[in-house]
Amino acid sequence: MRRTFISPFFVSIMFIAAALAGCQGTIDEQIEEIRFCKDRAEVFEIGRNLADSNSINLAGLLNHRLDSVPALDALRGLASGYRQRIQSRRDNQSIDCLRAMLEFHADSSERWTKVQAELILDQFKKTERDSLTTALYVRAAKTHGSPFDALWTTPGVGVWTFKWLYDETVVDQAVNRYLRQGAMESDDVRERQVRNILKLFQDFPNGFERISSQRCLELSQRLKDTPANGKILARVGRNALPALYELMNSESQKERFAAADALVAMMQFHPNLLDDLTSNLEDSQTNAIAEKYPFYIRLGQPGTENLLLASLKDHFSRNMCLDFLNCGNDSIESGAADIAEQKGYNVYRGPGFHSGPKWGRN
Repeated sequence: MRRTFISPFFVSIMFIAAALAGCQGTIDEQIEEIRFCKDRAEVFEIGRNLADSNSINLAGLLNHRLDSVPALDALRGLASGYRQRIQSRRDNQSIDCLRAMLEFHADSSERWTKVQAELILDQFKKTERDSLTTALYVRAAKTHGSPFDALWTTPGVGVWTFKWLYDETVVDQAVNRYLRQGAMESDDVRERQVRNILKLFQDFPNGFERISSQRCLELSQRLKDTPANGKILARVGRNALPALYELMNSESQKERFAAADALVAMMQFHPNLLDDLTSNLEDSQTNAIAEKYPFYIRLGQPGTENLLLASLKDHFSRNMCLDFLNCGNDSIESGAADIAEQKGYNVYRGPGFHSGPKWGRN
């Protein structure tokens, strides 16, 4: 069988043609309008309006079919349109389009790579500070590498870029804006804002560790209403521990549950940070286990049931017993019922449930 090779460039052109088949007429007309337009501001506006098509290959098509100057003006407008859509509605397709437009690809032409670098430089010279769009530009700059070495000596650009690439207080600032703006927002809006903050983790993982203890306290205070805050706190690590430890002593079952979830999730991002907690199981420290029992219930480590029951017996409290009685582990529930009766309580099973921490995380 004869095998043939299709170049990535040819595949890309084929894909562009297929992707734009449904709206080719309109896009063709606008490209032709750009071709004969002498007003650069108007070309920019046409490019910005083209962002509404949300075609991931449109930038490549403009660059391929237009001369250098009108192509760059149209592409600047297109990038502006994508940024507006991202900032106003966090449009995922626009995010994908902007990334495809800016990020380096090995099969790209030298001309296109230079255009991408120019577009990224344009953004670094602006005063715009939207966290998500700036993170997209920073990520794109990192894919290009050496063309941006000159940034550090470019007047008006170097300090700003350096801050975004290496001064990871940008994450703390993003959390601060969320806390200031999110209190009056709906649950859906707050959840979306948290997701946008979590997207910064890919580019600024160390920035989460620099979120201040005060910010962590404020995030923990809203865990009851916005459990997604726990995903931020899990990535923070050490600065979040005091607030989460305190919250596990809350009278609110929901807050105890949420704090424990955040701590168990933290083990994924900071594997050794909670060694003190896990060593309590190895050393049979029933007092320490009782102080932070929601964590151990949510950890759900097989074989620790008897130790947890011993901590309940030695350091009994009504909240602790109720959480044990409804934790979803048959062995612990049965043992907790016996301990409760020994302490003078009558245990009844009936309709309804107690929403304490469940055994193990889903």
